[in-house]
Formats: sequence, structure tokens, C-alpha cells
Amino acid sequence: MSHRDDAATGDVAALGQLQWQTISEAILRLQLDLDRAWTLGELAQAMGYASPHFATLFRQVVGEPPLRYLRSLRLERAAQALLEREGSVLQIALEAGYTSAEAFTRAFRRATGCSPLAFCRRAVGPRADPRRRPPMAHHAAVEGVPAGLELPPVAVELGPLHGWTLATSFAPDAIARALDVVLRALPPDGPWQVGGLAQPWGWVEGPRSRELRCVRFSTEPLRTPPPPLQPWRMPRAWLLAFEYRGPIDGIVAACHFIVETWIVRMGMRAAFGPMISQLEGPPTATGQVHARLYASVRALGDVFGGRDREDPPTTRSRRRPP
Repeated sequence: MSHRDDAATGDVAALGQLQWQTISEAILRLQLDLDRAWTLGELAQAMGYASPHFATLFRQVVGEPPLRYLRSLRLERAAQALLEREGSVLQIALEAGYTSAEAFTRAFRRATGCSPLAFCRRAVGPRADPRRRPPMAHHAAVEGVPAGLELPPVAVELGPLHGWTLATSFAPDAIARALDVVLRALPPDGPWQVGGLAQPWGWVEGPRSRELRCVRFSTEPLRTPPPPLQPWRMPRAWLLAFEYRGPIDGIVAACHFIVETWIVRMGMRAAFGPMISQLEGPPTATGQVHARLYASVRALGDVFGGRDREDPPTTRSRRRPP
């Protein structure tokens, strides 16, 4: 265990694991309703704390006040939008709540140290940023693990990935229809080329709209897809990979558990990268599948790599995905 791990474990012991989990759950609530005009009082009340006590605890765990951290989360969401799709800076600025591209660029530069375009160029590299290796500072007992989901996960470098996607709902019949459209447009020629993706809070019921995208993945750039399919891309990144073996309709429950329960109980937060599910192949005659579920996580307080930290260890030895 490195001195970084000793410090992280000491922090947890000093504050108590429950406090870390409380702040992790509070951040999930913010992400579920990120565009809401949150006040400190509303967030504290939702977590069952008096405002001064909650503000002090949040600063102890995260390193800055709740509402300042909320602004950082909104910028991080905008950064993810820049990476995933082609779009004007103005469009993404408006989605982030800014009135002009100039105001957004100034705020983005203050948060990241570079402009939005420079951020994209820096992110698309041959290797993933080692500072983004998923943190695994401490562990907690977790009950109610869905059948077929294997714990603990493994930290892997995945990507770059490209894809053709089709938006759908979480209803099984809608997913089946969307997958049929995707597979007809670009039939797979190997394993791990078909699956789905959604923002982490898309798997969890909340006030935000829940959208699932069926995907045909590729490790090579793809031409522009025909309508109604849309292009998608992901730079090489560090993710946590969970193995799942079971009925295909159990994947949604497994993803829901990872986002709402497992990440929170570990005292971490989901990042804004989508949660990705990849199937090794089509379901068997009995509807069984082998899937890999990839989640992007951050240490509490880590936005844009703002905390100086060494590369933390992972739960098991790292492996490259196929």
C-alpha cells in the first residue's frame, strides 16, 4: 500500500465511512438533477443534515463548498459532451447554462487550464491519462449484488472507441427493435462489438430523462452513419470493468446496482463518461449472455484532475480488453 493509500484510508477512518458515503450519495443526487437551481439548504435537507454541518462535512470530504463543486460538475459534463460528439462550442455552452461561447470558454479555461478545443486535442492521445486510473481507496461490504455480476471489478484502459448509436428507451422490446436496426446497418464481425451505453444516472430513476443507446462498437473510425443512427466516439480512458453472466434482461439491474449502490458504498462518484455494456456475442437459446460493464469513476473532489494524487492501485491486476 502506497503512502497515498495510507492517507486515503486515514481520511476515511478520521471522518467515518458513513460520512464518505453520504457525500457520495449527495453528489449522485446533484448529477441526477444537475440543471436544478440547487441551494445549500435543499441539498442538506435531502441528506438529513443541518446546512452548516453539511457544508463543513462536504468541504472536509471534497475540498470545496457544495455549490462551487456543483459548477465544476456542470463544466465536467460539458467537457464530456465535447469529447463524445461533434458540436459547436456555443451549443455546448448553452446546454451548460452559459449565455455565450466566450463566457463558457473563460470558465472552462479557469477550471481546466486550457480552452475547450485544446482540451479535446489533449484528450485524444495514444494513452489514457494515468491520473484517471480509477481510485480504489477503501472497500465496504455491499449487499444485494445482482445474480451474475462479479465483484470486484478490474481497472482497464479501453479505447479509443467509435460507434453508431440509436437512442431508445429501457423497455426490452424497444431495445430489441433498436438493436435490430443497428445490426442491420453494420453487422458485427467479432466479439464485443454490440451493446449499449447511457450516462450513469440514466440507469437510476430520477428527474432527468433516461435514454439508452444501442451501439455497434468499433476500434477504428467509422464513416458517417445513415439516419436515424448517430456517430459516437470515446478517447482512450481508464474504466472499471465488471463481468456479468446471466440473462440479457438482467444487465439493466446490474448497471443500476453499480451506479446507485456499489459506487456510493465505495465512497466514490460516477464520472460523466457513459456506462458502457458490451456483449461477447448474441444471447444463447436460453437468453444467457456474457457482458462487460464499464464504468468511469472518480475520487470525491476530483474534477478535471484537480487533486494532485499518485496513481492508486486497482482491485486486481490490470488487463487489456480484447
